[in-house]
Amino acid sequence: MTTQDPISTERATSATSRYFWVILGTGYILILAAMGFGRYAYPMLLPSMQDSLGVTYGPMGVLGTVNLIGYLTFSLGSGILATRFGAKPVVAGSMILLGVCMVGLGMVSTYWVAIVLLLLAGIGTAGVFTPCAGLGRAWTPRNMGGFTMGLLVMGASSGILIASYIIPLILVTQGASGWRSAWIYMGIATLAATIIGVVTLKEKPSGVAGAGSSMGWGEVFRNRSIAGICLTYFLLGFYQVYATFFVAYLRRGMNLSTELVGNIWFYWAVLGFLTMMLWGIISDRIGRKWALAVCVLPLVFSVFMPLFWQDIPLLYASAMLYGATFGGPVAIVLAAAADVVPVRLAAAAVGLVTAFFGLGQAVSPTIAGYLTDLTGSFYPGFAMSGVVMLMSLVVFVLWPLKRAE
Repeated sequence: MTTQDPISTERATSATSRYFWVILGTGYILILAAMGFGRYAYPMLLPSMQDSLGVTYGPMGVLGTVNLIGYLTFSLGSGILATRFGAKPVVAGSMILLGVCMVGLGMVSTYWVAIVLLLLAGIGTAGVFTPCAGLGRAWTPRNMGGFTMGLLVMGASSGILIASYIIPLILVTQGASGWRSAWIYMGIATLAATIIGVVTLKEKPSGVAGAGSSMGWGEVFRNRSIAGICLTYFLLGFYQVYATFFVAYLRRGMNLSTELVGNIWFYWAVLGFLTMMLWGIISDRIGRKWALAVCVLPLVFSVFMPLFWQDIPLLYASAMLYGATFGGPVAIVLAAAADVVPVRLAAAAVGLVTAFFGLGQAVSPTIAGYLTDLTGSFYPGFAMSGVVMLMSLVVFVLWPLKRAE
């Protein structure tokens, strides 16, 4: 019979605790590039891309949908691959794919090539976010799940903040071709960030994440709590309508200048950066359901605001309120998904529920885009988005969630 040296065990535990912060820091940087640049920068470039590619709002909505379809399909696949082969190879390959596609978008000349590149970019984005979230959760102490998800999601907000400051400058100084330069610069930055992930990412020594088996996926699919979270997250995906079309609404619907629109969007990003991690911490303290209610109600109000008030200060208020709340559901719902399965299945759960979120985000911009073409107004799309998000809150509050032992 063997016994374990308590001093060695304590040292190993201390080293693991310290490396938890390295994993979170690396995940933060990678998600900053993948989500902030590769996914959420698109709405700021949409009007300029639309002019160059010569298409209407409907086809531009399809571009966003295609990107999200790529994200949707590989959210599930990347979780499987990360569980079987480990997070590092999946994340590194996905970052390279994403960076190359972003550089390619800066050189695109036809609409159909843009569709292919945005589809592949969506795949790359999912291949970064899902494994990073699963790996981060595996390294996290039990009562800090909301904190971890909040910090990782804050990486996306940081990328949005940087992009919302840099992109308007590029558009103003370089004119009609500025959107091309913006994609290329962000693609190069993404490829550079890949090096950090290759150097620092590793599995937890206990092998909880990326254990080399996909046997646990059936357990995730059969989990009733996960089913309710999937439905909630699908409906929450309709918040993408505001993120996709608000800039176009300000520029085309309100005829505001590029500088003013960039300034409004910058404040949105600042509030998102400052509050993103806060929602995860709040959910650790008051519970996932109460936290989602506190977050989603003002989020819905921010989406409804442009329907009733078009004064510039209130448009600022709408963007800032949206920025302060839009990341909260992501941190809260992902933390809830990790709560209801064993830790070894965190990547599986995150991948599955994220796929449903991606489906909602994929469907909603297309519907809203064609509603805009049909009615000549952005308001029907915003109204639809707000109503569906209220439905998501009702589902989450009423659905029983059982925490895993």
